[in-house]
Amino acid sequence: MARLESPGVSINEVDLSLRPIRSAATTIFIPGFAQKGPTDDAIKIASISEFEQIYGKPTNGAERYFYHTVYAALQSPADVLVTRLPYGTAVDNYSVLGFPAIYLSAGDCTGGVAALTAQHYIQTSGVYMLGAPTHYTLTRPQYDSWLQGSLFAYSTACGQSTLNSNISSLKHAALIIANQSQSDVSSQKEGYYIGIVDNTTLSPGLENKSIRRIYTLSSEDSFEILSTDRIGSALTGGDTEEGSVSQIIESGASSFDLTQDRSYDDILSICVFKLSQSVFSKNSIQLSVNLNEVYQGSLDSHRQQNSDQGGPATSYFIDTIASKSPNIIVKTNPYLSRIIQGNTYLGNNGLPTVKIRIASPGLTDSPNLDTINQFTSAANAQNRCDFIGLSGTASIQDAVAAIGPADALYPAGVYNPVDLSVKIIGNVPTKLTKIFDTFKNSDVFPFDIAVEAGLGTIFAAACANDGSFDDFTYFDIGSAASSTGAATKLYKQSQPDSTDPSTSNYRAVLNTFQALVDDVSRKDFIIIADPIINIFIQGGTFKNINKESATISKDIYYPLRNLYASYNTSYITTYATCVKVSDPSSGMFTWVPFSGYAASIMANTDANFQPWYAPAGFTRGIVGNALDIAIYPRQKDRDTLYKSSFNPVAFFPNEGFVIYGQKTLLKKPSAFDRINVRRLFIALEKVTKETLKFFVFEPNTLLTRTRVINTLTPIFENAKNTEGVYDYLIICDERNNTPDIIDANELVVDIYLKPVRTAEFILCNFYATRTSVDFQEIVG
Repeated sequence: MARLESPGVSINEVDLSLRPIRSAATTIFIPGFAQKGPTDDAIKIASISEFEQIYGKPTNGAERYFYHTVYAALQSPADVLVTRLPYGTAVDNYSVLGFPAIYLSAGDCTGGVAALTAQHYIQTSGVYMLGAPTHYTLTRPQYDSWLQGSLFAYSTACGQSTLNSNISSLKHAALIIANQSQSDVSSQKEGYYIGIVDNTTLSPGLENKSIRRIYTLSSEDSFEILSTDRIGSALTGGDTEEGSVSQIIESGASSFDLTQDRSYDDILSICVFKLSQSVFSKNSIQLSVNLNEVYQGSLDSHRQQNSDQGGPATSYFIDTIASKSPNIIVKTNPYLSRIIQGNTYLGNNGLPTVKIRIASPGLTDSPNLDTINQFTSAANAQNRCDFIGLSGTASIQDAVAAIGPADALYPAGVYNPVDLSVKIIGNVPTKLTKIFDTFKNSDVFPFDIAVEAGLGTIFAAACANDGSFDDFTYFDIGSAASSTGAATKLYKQSQPDSTDPSTSNYRAVLNTFQALVDDVSRKDFIIIADPIINIFIQGGTFKNINKESATISKDIYYPLRNLYASYNTSYITTYATCVKVSDPSSGMFTWVPFSGYAASIMANTDANFQPWYAPAGFTRGIVGNALDIAIYPRQKDRDTLYKSSFNPVAFFPNEGFVIYGQKTLLKKPSAFDRINVRRLFIALEKVTKETLKFFVFEPNTLLTRTRVINTLTPIFENAKNTEGVYDYLIICDERNNTPDIIDANELVVDIYLKPVRTAEFILCNFYATRTSVDFQEIVG
């Protein structure tokens, strides 16, 4: 409140109107294979026509699984988030970019251009110029050794010679950027690319010319220039032209401020771009260039910066700053930080005496000279040689020519050409892991339901079929017991066959999904798993249950039990069926995974009821747009399946196909063995987290704790009024916020819930009585 110096009235506003966050629309995440479109990108799809425009119509079994799963999910008001997995054999995508450096002496500039030697690492002033990098493909042991620091010993002469193809020459690199995410560069040149700029590109009035070309890979480590016809935006442009790659990278590095002083002369900005096929471009070969990440820091490991939020200074070392990246690892040659003066690049005046520059003709472009000159006073004119020119025998042009211009984007990954005519499935778990590594931040990629979309079947069958997948090919998963012998593989009645590769390959896919949901930062979605479809269908059309003497308990239950024997979690659910649909692209009937249909029913339940209602039964569990299902379980069959947590889908003559179960794969007797309870907690935990974040940094007082309870209460009152919980209790007071808790800067909120159970087993008893019986006497 403003202080008054004389009598009067002062009015101030205090906002106490914080209300609970409402649940957002349900989001369904679906990965799969498609014939075209961007890979490893999550794209929100609004209609099946939009999906076809981006990813095309299906041409094989793997693509049919993806297409029809998305189609089923779109039969709901949910937001559908999809990502395309790339075809191709999985390779060890371990690679690094090694950047050489050259030293430019300061002072009177008579030193000219010098190769970096040991003495240059103890200079108190001068310039390190980074040149064009060399690309190296490493084996997994080499990559691990590099991470551990044992692959080579760094050399003090990191600019002594141009880096060559020998991996041992990396010891001369001044800066190394590794491909942490194991991304690749496809035959279409899609992938992650690295661009580096220094702070001179941010000078007012400079044209955007920091990136003049894009290098890609034509073979393992051979660069080639990417044709500008392949790029959807210009590389360079004037200071008023928006959208060029140079403008994007320079605006992305805009925290440099050259209008005030030279405080950032030792800072680099490392930018990670994603080149991918333009989603809506009519030009099928054109790539969009998108800036994904920016990391700014010094090559000086001792460099620090003041915290924006107060407190002690934090590291401004580029290796530390870039450690947040999911895609790259940055390591600086340690000798670059060994400066005599105070063990840092900074001088006594707080300004860096050592400058970092990127080799580029732009350092001497005539439009830049006057602008750069204005930051160097006449009294310090002799130090201009770092970016204007050198008197004596060498010049900046000589330095750039010696080290190679680095004003380009360079590929971060390994070249991985894919023959799309063969469409090899490759290592699905590895491909999913690469995607899920970017999904660990639930604030950036929020979703409520993840569907496996038959990827377990695709991977298991592809591993048994030379890497390709055909949904019309017989896939050997064993045989049921017969008069000629005992059951084998998935059909074993005693215990699962641990040597069966189809089981282990399937589980490798589902385990990847589970690893994401088990991550401590997620646990905010449920996974719908599809059993191996060949348990139900073989040869693309034949129902296994139609075999002579086949039964659901013997031919369906045992394979399902063995497939999921190792899972004990409330975050996964599965349905004991698959679905027959008409495929418009092939004109055939085909069998596809059920997970898309289950996800659609869950999303419709969220929209028309609440997430804590069971997505099953005649009110909410009707399966639409299905021509047939794999099995028609009767009551005893459903009993057999349900006791092992496999949700049946049944047929009723008047109602059609109906989901008739809602169990998770949790084995212990708990409220969380039901989907409605698991999704109740997921929904309430999400909105509670979103609401409580507004109390972070608030005073830990009685007023704040009371506001917490009052703000959260409507969330749980709504759950109670809409049949989600029988009752609840929120505690946030001195009982759970003791002085020790408060002194630790913590605020504890305890929420107790009595979740509503569903009426799944309705027992109706009929009693026959004598005519003279008084009913009140019986029931009283």
